[in-house]
Amino acid sequence: MNLAIFGGSFDPPHNAHIEIVEFLLKQSYIDQLIILVAYLNPFKRVYRFQASKRLEWLKKIFKNNTKVLCSDYEILQGKSTPSIQSVRYFQKYYSPERIFFVIGADNLFLLPQWQEFEALKNMVEFLVFQREICDCEYNKELQAIQHKYKEQCVQCSESSLQNSLHKDSDKYYDFANKHGIIMQYFYFNQHISSTHIMQNINMYLQNIPKEIRDEVMNNFKANSH
Repeated sequence: MNLAIFGGSFDPPHNAHIEIVEFLLKQSYIDQLIILVAYLNPFKRVYRFQASKRLEWLKKIFKNNTKVLCSDYEILQGKSTPSIQSVRYFQKYYSPERIFFVIGADNLFLLPQWQEFEALKNMVEFLVFQREICDCEYNKELQAIQHKYKEQCVQCSESSLQNSLHKDSDKYYDFANKHGIIMQYFYFNQHISSTHIMQNINMYLQNIPKEIRDEVMNNFKANSH
């Protein structure tokens, strides 16, 4: 069997996450999809919602899909968990023929700095999703890396960013080839992120799955006091 791991904070889960999952499940080379909820993203200092709550919401969203498993492995570690540790766990548990690891295109340029990168890149094939969001406050280190590899970060011009994304994917494959990364690149036409939702939850409320919408709003209000 072939296994795909889709990790993240899911803080909170939103419709773009669902679209990615639906896309992945349509790929004939994926037999089982693990949604791996991070206790704490290593690039973030805090989370908005408790990890157990985020997991509960994802289980509710995908409760009728037998090919999706929402895992609490990293939550049970009680700390930020390196991806290599999680991959080794699922490799031992499932013994899959192939492991696919889902990341955002922004994270591609950070991979060489991930813990045990050399081991990780030999264990998984990366599925890299590019989206139309350029969050220039995401990570200063990322911006420096992007600049080094002549990646243009355009915060205020969405049309310029779209043109850049549609132009070609060569820069991503060039980077991957340089570092020995096996990957597939997908352009994902989605404008939403968890950060955008939390910045204006009333505006983006419809981007939260209806199964959990009221719970997310109630938890957001409770945490705001």
